[in-house]
Amino acid sequence: MTMIRHLSALAVTAAAALAVGGTPALASPAPASAAASSSPAGWISTALSLPGAQQTASGSGVTVAVIDTGTADLPRFAGHLTEGPGYVAGGGNPGDETHGTGVANLVLQVAPEARILAIRAISNDPGAKNLSSCPVGSAISYATAHGAKVITMSLGNANGDLSGYVGCEAQAVEKALAASITVLAAAGNNGFSSATFVDGGGDGEDDESFPAGFAGVIAVAALSQSGSRAYFSTVHSFIDVGAPGVDIPTIDENGAAVTEQGTSSATPLVAGVAALILSKAPDLAPYQVTAAIEQTAAHPRNWNPETGYGEVNATAALAAAEKMTPAAATQASVSYTGPANFAGASGSGSSASTTDIGGYVHAGVLFLLALISLGGAFLLIRRRRGSAAA
Repeated sequence: MTMIRHLSALAVTAAAALAVGGTPALASPAPASAAASSSPAGWISTALSLPGAQQTASGSGVTVAVIDTGTADLPRFAGHLTEGPGYVAGGGNPGDETHGTGVANLVLQVAPEARILAIRAISNDPGAKNLSSCPVGSAISYATAHGAKVITMSLGNANGDLSGYVGCEAQAVEKALAASITVLAAAGNNGFSSATFVDGGGDGEDDESFPAGFAGVIAVAALSQSGSRAYFSTVHSFIDVGAPGVDIPTIDENGAAVTEQGTSSATPLVAGVAALILSKAPDLAPYQVTAAIEQTAAHPRNWNPETGYGEVNATAALAAAEKMTPAAATQASVSYTGPANFAGASGSGSSASTTDIGGYVHAGVLFLLALISLGGAFLLIRRRRGSAAA
């Protein structure tokens, strides 16, 4: 069984950004001629209802920015990969690019004709150094300025409190959304089951994680083969949808086959679905892409803090998106001044039965703080779960 790396500390990021993938277990090497467009494992493809979507969409014309540890320039990525700048330098220990390489590979398994813009903004190598005061925010800004239509981030913080909130990252996300870029982030791997739910206590059922918690970001939970929450996937009010995140075949930085698990693996699968949607409906605003994905997921009327609206259905999401009339991005400009803008349960409208009581109380306090700090100005609290969960 593959071990889970619970948001292991990345030594160099000032924002405490952490990779949230699983520790890979080496399997047989992939053939040197393997195409980047190789489909996901059968159960994953079935779970996401990919075959129907891939018959009509390929991701062509869509650039997906993979903000991660960097992506190895492998033959299988030929014609699909552009290497952007690195906002973290040095280090270079073997395996450091494996996380980002695996993420990029998963995007291309879902959207085989998409292009990858790989930007290095995090590292597990203690010898690496930041080249920016805000590596992740700088990477988001670069992607925004260089043609990305989708940004996917399999990274986050594991502090279980609001210390992971970084204003420069929030501002960069807001500007990306305003530029009509769909943004996704991993929910985190701190969701171990516990009878006691303590905010910041390490059980994950109340742990804030950014960028997943920023307004407008599609936060992705990891699911098991049964479609239920993977035991490690963080539980919180910002969860949007889920995707397979257990025993996911991908590749390492050498092109060898590995198996990973984590919300890091689930997130690029949904990013690939967003790329499929935008290849067929390129003028949709981010909130429309989000709506198409959420409203066609496994339980669109029954949001819960474990899996959001449930497992993504790529075929249904694509069909829903093609029926939408494109609209302008509605992410109004807001001055982010701190964690008062946290997109928590106060914006959910959900009465889901859950023991995550601390989160709702916490988010309610933050909502009041936001009203005070912004003088009653309009808050970009994420649109959330309008219907009560059954």
